[in-house]
Amino acid sequence: MRAKLKFIILLFPLFCLLSTACTKNDLVGEFYLTDEMKNQNPYLEGQDVSFVDNNGDTILFVISKQNNIIEAQISSNSSTYNLFEEEKTSLKSDSISLQIKMYYEPHREPLLDFYIGQTNSYMLFNMFQIPLTYSNTPRVMSIEINGKWYYQVYYFENNYNQNAIIYYSTEYGILRVEFDNGDFIDYVELNQES
Repeated sequence: MRAKLKFIILLFPLFCLLSTACTKNDLVGEFYLTDEMKNQNPYLEGQDVSFVDNNGDTILFVISKQNNIIEAQISSNSSTYNLFEEEKTSLKSDSISLQIKMYYEPHREPLLDFYIGQTNSYMLFNMFQIPLTYSNTPRVMSIEINGKWYYQVYYFENNYNQNAIIYYSTEYGILRVEFDNGDFIDYVELNQES
């Protein structure tokens, strides 16, 4: 009898730990992207977007969007959790893929990331606070692309593994990507194509 009691006493804390770790019953916080933040991404699901590269070849990208609400436990031994929102926009072509990710995780400012993929490798850019504003984001006043001037343009530079720069407008989206080898792709508005 004494051995059974010791066994039960030893197992009781383990049972309590497992029962609380497996249940999420206390929502602590909700971190959702606001409409103001989401509106800084002009792309629509299923939209086609054209770019021209430094060789004059046209690259057609197809837009897909994915929005997720993610449950994140505070810790592995906790029954408390947060909800946060993540919105991914993918621009895919046969040769290159671009991704814009907006998310609002607990204990952080809402952020915007850019990813560029070529031949199975991705380049991550610095994370930028959203909504994008002149005070928190590098910008240029204007840029000329394919004979058209664009204003209020932000630029994002990657200094991690390869140098690249993305020029971005909250009205048009990605305007230009400059790669460290001198290659680039430029946005082409549909009415500009010849």
